Amino acid sequence: MSINQLKKITVKACDAFGKKDKNLLISYPINKIPSHILLKEGKKIEITKEDGNVVIVTISEIKDDTVTLDANSELAGKDLRVSVELISID
Repeated sequence: MSINQLKKITVKACDAFGKKDKNLLISYPINKIPSHILLKEGKKIEITKEDGNVVIVTISEIKDDTVTLDANSELAGKDLRVSVELISID
């Protein structure tokens, strides 16, 4: 690239955040979700795993007795379109 050149590239999902991993979809009993948590599809919530680590998940589906939690990255399965401009070379 040369100075002031703008380049647009696409990074395929498999080379970026990867494909959505079905193993990261968690079906959880709705009656075990604390009552203070508003259940709404698309909402992000924090859960604490058995090992004590905190993970942010997205509520992807709500059924009568279960909630599906998605622990995939928000960008998993998506191609990235990136614009790069070379401003200077030091």
